[in-house]
Amino acid sequence: MRARRSGPLPDLDLVHSEERGQPRQPFAPKGAKLSSSGPELRAKATVALFSFTLAIEGADILTDDAIDALYEAGCDDATFGFSDGVQTGEFDREARDFAEAVASAIKAVEAAVPGALVVDVHRELEAAAG
Repeated sequence: MRARRSGPLPDLDLVHSEERGQPRQPFAPKGAKLSSSGPELRAKATVALFSFTLAIEGADILTDDAIDALYEAGCDDATFGFSDGVQTGEFDREARDFAEAVASAIKAVEAAVPGALVVDVHRELEAAAG
C-alpha cells in the first residue's frame, strides 16, 4: 500500500473535495462568479408569429403522400391548397424574425416534396386597428 503524501503538489492546478463522494469546488479568485449561465444563456430568444403565403410550383403538394411528408417536415403550422390556379401554403410560423420564418418554411417544403419549388412569398400584414 502506498503512503499518501500530504500538502500541495507543485505546479498543479488541483482542487480538493472536503468529503469523499462530494463534488469538488474549484478555487476562484476573490469576486469571481462561478455561474455557468451568463447573461447570454439566461436571456430567452424572443419569438413572434409571422403569417405568410408561399406560392409553390412543380410537384403536386396536395396528394396524401405530399401532405403527410409536409407535416412530417414541420409544416404542421400551414394549410395547403390552390388559389387562382397556384398551389399555396399559408403559414402561421413562430420565429425570431420574418426572414427566419420564411427560410425555414421554404426549406421544409422543398425538402419534403421532391420537385416542389417555392416561387413567391406573400407576407400577411395585420389589419390596422380601427
